[in-house]
Amino acid sequence: DLSSECGSTLGNWIPIASADAGYAYKAGWTGTFDGDHHAISPLYINSDKSYQGLFGYAGGHIRQLQVTADISGNGYYHAAVAGWLCSGGRISYCTSLGSIKGWGCISGISGENAGTIDHCVNAADIHAAFGEAGGITGYAFGGITYCVNEGTITGEGSLIGGIAGDVGGGATLTHSYNRGKVTGKGYCGGIVGQLWAGTVSDCYSTDSVKSL
Repeated sequence: DLSSECGSTLGNWIPIASADAGYAYKAGWTGTFDGDHHAISPLYINSDKSYQGLFGYAGGHIRQLQVTADISGNGYYHAAVAGWLCSGGRISYCTSLGSIKGWGCISGISGENAGTIDHCVNAADIHAAFGEAGGITGYAFGGITYCVNEGTITGEGSLIGGIAGDVGGGATLTHSYNRGKVTGKGYCGGIVGQLWAGTVSDCYSTDSVKSL
């Protein structure tokens, strides 16, 4: 219970392994954070800073955790679990709930994924004021497998997808599905908004997709 740690009157949650603490996308937190099926709530952040979430830069393994987030502001890389999942990092068996907003690369699990995300569910509503928004990640150049989006994904720009907004860098996205509404401008899709360098297989989407 984070109600005594952060909130609209108490102030923002400070991400573990934040940029202010000296972490970066090539030097993220390492180790194992095992939630043991516990829930963290409410994770409150209203900030124009980027790389916001429970973790800022995650390079270790985060697993078996549910995070209910209330994140807003005009920064990039906002997500419930990790703003940036570094190469070699992994997020597994995690669930995101609540509402997550930002400028770009906004998602439920990780704003940007350079590692591996598996067996995760997003049920949070996601909104990008610019673009690159997805239920699981905003931008993927790492692997995603056995993931589900059930939240509403919206963006005022392009690259809006049910699972990932943008997929590149040879990323693989497999065995995942979307059951949430997707609305944006330009490139939008039930699974990915744009696939430019990677593969998508054994995935499906059942809700509406609109490009306005």
